Amino acid sequence: MLRAPRPADPRPNSIGLSHRRPTVSDSYKAATIRHRTGCLERWQDEPVELPQLKQGLGAALVGATTPLAAADRLCEACVDLLDVDGASISLVDGVGSTQGTFGSSGALSRMLDELQFTYGQGPCLEAVAANRPVVAMDLDAPDEDRWPALAEAVLGHGIRAVFALPVTIASTPIGALDLFRRSSGPLAEASMTGGLWAANLAALPVLDLMNAKVDWQAAGDAEE
Repeated sequence: MLRAPRPADPRPNSIGLSHRRPTVSDSYKAATIRHRTGCLERWQDEPVELPQLKQGLGAALVGATTPLAAADRLCEACVDLLDVDGASISLVDGVGSTQGTFGSSGALSRMLDELQFTYGQGPCLEAVAANRPVVAMDLDAPDEDRWPALAEAVLGHGIRAVFALPVTIASTPIGALDLFRRSSGPLAEASMTGGLWAANLAALPVLDLMNAKVDWQAAGDAEE
């Protein structure tokens, strides 16, 4: 597992966006009943266990005392529920420069996320630029040549696959949820759909950081 105590790092305090302040009801219901158009076209048939998976991801936010804690808890839930070994949430502004790693399941996941900004390449940046999921099912495959510098570094830490899912606010991509896995190959259908759901939920602590005060207990009660 990639979960380990995380050192204190500078955290972002702005993502450079402004918009109407949403209500708790607006934000939570939008994230918990909406499928992002286009992202889920290949995963329309939900398996039986998906409602429970979504409930578990939503429950991870309940009880978080700060937006940063909520982001970390969501990443940890992704590791517990989505058959991945690490997860991180990064914020990227509209011109592609990083605002920092917002949440992570552990120190190594945070470092892997920040490597993409160090090298200026990677699935996270592409997911934000294109506003669509970007998947690398095997960074060690002979025909995988999209991010050579990053791939070498990530492989050196034992990670074979990365799944970058855009995080959006008002249809504008502001970051990505990155899922890391030691084994190659695609995610299971339920795990991919759950990852897209988690990317929707990741917008909530970002909104809280920006200009909203989200009541996580009320949000959790609303999902029941």
